[in-house]
Amino acid sequence: MRAKIKTNKKKYLFAVSVLIIAAAAFISVNQNKELISANAGIPTSYLHGSFRIDVYDQSALVGDADYVFAGRVEEQTDTEYKFSVVGETSDGPVELSSPYTNYSVTVLKNIKGELIQDSAIPVQKAGGLEKDKSTSFVYEDDVLPEAGEIYVFFAYAQPDGSLLVSGPNSNIPLEITTNKKININIDSALNKTEEYKDVLSALENQKTTDRQRFVSDYDASNQK
Repeated sequence: MRAKIKTNKKKYLFAVSVLIIAAAAFISVNQNKELISANAGIPTSYLHGSFRIDVYDQSALVGDADYVFAGRVEEQTDTEYKFSVVGETSDGPVELSSPYTNYSVTVLKNIKGELIQDSAIPVQKAGGLEKDKSTSFVYEDDVLPEAGEIYVFFAYAQPDGSLLVSGPNSNIPLEITTNKKININIDSALNKTEEYKDVLSALENQKTTDRQRFVSDYDASNQK
């Protein structure tokens, strides 16, 4: 894990609000940090953002998120493109937009907040393939979820009730092998991973933030 963001800078912008200017961030993508995606075999370029919290401090991540949970990615459903802007290139004007990848995720264990667990729910992740599918964009120190894998997600409820996961370290992969046809003791499996135990420790020492919060449509309290 990289060194923490310097704390002597002006207060970090709210982690989710940075998405409003995400499209502009494409202009400053670090083109010197490209690698080949293990899944799609295409280049990945990294975005930089400013955040209100220290995204390298799990206590801050847990405290700022509305929901923290361990979830299995069932499938990637589609990609949406938001915040379009027009940028000038040597070939003329080009429309740029921010990809948001949609996933179907089964909540295996609620850590903070109570999301439903009896069926898969939609979760949107900032990042993904650009429209021409030539490059994948993701925030620095972040990864796009993969189907069949288990992660700890730090999710934000949006005003429309949806769930957004965004920014560095916003979903942490867990080394757990599961098969929907085979019953496993998920608590035992989770507690064998250091990453999960670190999140539990961060929960006990969470650094809460004062901001407007919303409730997800998939909150257990919303179910009849």
